[in-house]
Formats: sequence, structure tokens, C-alpha cells
Amino acid sequence: MIMTSSFETFLSAIRPTATQRKAMRRGHRALRDRLNDDDKLWELTVATFIQGSYRRATAIRAAAGERSDVDVVVVTTIPQSTLAAEAQALFYDFAEKHYPKKWQKQGRSIGISLGDVDLDLVITSGPSEAQTEAVKSFSAFDTADLAGLDEERDYYGLNVGPVLLEQAKQAQWKQEPLYIPNRDLDCWDPTHPLAQIVWTRDKNAATAGHYINVVKALKWWKRNNPALPKHPKGYPLEHLIGQCCPSDITSVAEGITRTLEEMVRRYGSGTIVPFLPDHGVPSHDVLRRVKENPADFQVFMTEIAGAATLARQALDAATPKASADAWRELLGDKFPESTSTSQAGLMSVAATPSLTFPSHPVAPKGPKGFA
Repeated sequence: MIMTSSFETFLSAIRPTATQRKAMRRGHRALRDRLNDDDKLWELTVATFIQGSYRRATAIRAAAGERSDVDVVVVTTIPQSTLAAEAQALFYDFAEKHYPKKWQKQGRSIGISLGDVDLDLVITSGPSEAQTEAVKSFSAFDTADLAGLDEERDYYGLNVGPVLLEQAKQAQWKQEPLYIPNRDLDCWDPTHPLAQIVWTRDKNAATAGHYINVVKALKWWKRNNPALPKHPKGYPLEHLIGQCCPSDITSVAEGITRTLEEMVRRYGSGTIVPFLPDHGVPSHDVLRRVKENPADFQVFMTEIAGAATLARQALDAATPKASADAWRELLGDKFPESTSTSQAGLMSVAATPSLTFPSHPVAPKGPKGFA
């Protein structure tokens, strides 16, 4: 059963709370304002925008004792001839000034840990004229959109804006990634967060708004399954779900079930970790980190196979109670219990008086006024 109202309750329970959304809003807005007002960095800055699960509307509620996170991309004119470590170092004084003892160097970003949110400052470089116009348009739309929605993402539309979508149709824009300075490897890595956002928007539209909720549900399943390995997680897991989620689904329940079954059909027992090209950067393997420990993918696929069986059982269940019980086994106790007393696919008739026959003959009574 698709259990529409139960899934609405479940999804409300696993989305970021209002408090978490406010913390994310305060954090990223303050960071972006400070970047724009910095006397030294403003000359290098083309635009800033948000990426990651928060921007794609696929984020789930932060676990107890953990903080929500937001990725803030700052697009700069720093040439790629600059050493990666030196490019990142241009932002260290800024970080120390505004976030003393709360920031740290990371391989591909600067991590900022606040009391209620984690921020990743992602520095990128080298946009052409076409890419520059795209990120400026996106930055302007992103700011207005988030302000207007008060950080309550559009979970059914994932709007991106007509200007950016029109630019996304241009072949040149789609072929041009941004570049992140990788301090550990001393190189510039290509990335295309705008392509990821546009792809998610299109996929969600194709599935009548169900796709991002399928992603959230399966992320929740992953977090709450202790048998699963660490990887794939985050965006690699989301990307894997996106490749396997059919576009003709008509409910979240159907989407979860068919996505899990498609994973099993494509990757079987998980003996081979597939190459999954990233959106906008086809040379980048999204599952690269998973390949570092292939045995993890086998464990992952074993759990996927069991989850697919259980999801199918829940979807095909004959009664609301049987369906809810199976969904709760798969997704945890945030999925509501069924209030139905039906056990055999029929409505309960417990309150209906029983029918009995008299123990002695009774003469028939005809309607009054008739012979």
C-alpha cells in the first residue's frame, strides 16, 4: 500500500526541524554577507551560492548530538596557475577574523563549526564569461528564493528559476565545470554543483515531486541501519538513488520499492563497484571512495536486497496494518503505526450486531393496506 498520509507524517518527522533550518539560514547568510563585505576578498569574488543536500532539498534531520551542515560556494577569479594550497590560504585570515578557533583546513574546503551548524566554505575558480553569468544569476535567485521561503524548501517543486534553466540549456555552460583547489593533492579538481542542482530539479519534476522524498527516505534508512558500512553516503548515495529511481513513479512508496529493486537488478551482489559519472563532470566517478574498500559495497548491496524485499512486501500488503508494520520495519519508528484493525483486507465489523434466527415459527407480516 502507498500509505500516502503515513508517508507525509514520516517525511515531516525526518526533515530538518524549524530550529535547524533557522540555524542553517543564519549561518550561511552571515558567511555570505561577510565575504561580500571583506575589503580584500570582494575583488576576487564573482558570486556565492549554496550547494549540497540543503540546496537540493534532500537533507534529512540532523542526528542527536550532531549539527546540520551547509556548503557555501564562493566563485572567484583566482587563476588555476595558483598553487591549490596558496589559493585556499587566501581565505585563512578571513576565517580567523570572523570565526576564531572555529575553523579548520580541509582538503577541498574550509570547515567552520558553529554551535548549531557546520559550514563548508568551498572555494572555486576559473569561470568563463558564460559560467560567470550563470553563477551570478543563480546567486541572485538563490538569495531571493531563500529569503522568500524563510528557508522552508519547496519539497515538491525544487524551483531553480527560468533564467538559470535557460542558461543550463546552453551546451557551453553545461560543459564548463568550476574548479576546487585540493590542498592535499595540490591540484584543482573539477566540480559542477549547478549541474547537480539542475539535474535534481528536472528529475524531481519528472517524478511529480516524489524523487527528493524517495532520497530522504532512503538516506534515513541508511542512517538507521547499523549493518550498513560508512560508504556510500551523502551525495554518492543520493546519486546512486537518482540513477535507479524510475521517472514514472506515482508515490513515495512505489519510488522506494522500485528504486531498491532497480539497484538489485543493476548491481546484483555488489561484487563490482560501478563507475558512476558525475553530472557535469563525466570523468569524475561518484563512487570513487567506495572503490577504496570494495567489500563495503557487497555488504551494502546485501542490505539493499533485503530492503527491496521488505519494501515490496509493504507495497503489496493486503491491509493497512500489514503495510505499516513492514514500512516501520524498513524505515524505523518515525513511520507511524496503523490505526486500522483490519487483518484480512476487509473493514472491521466488530461493532455490527450479530444476526440470529428465532427458535419458533413466526407468521409473516404483510405491509399495512395490502391484502
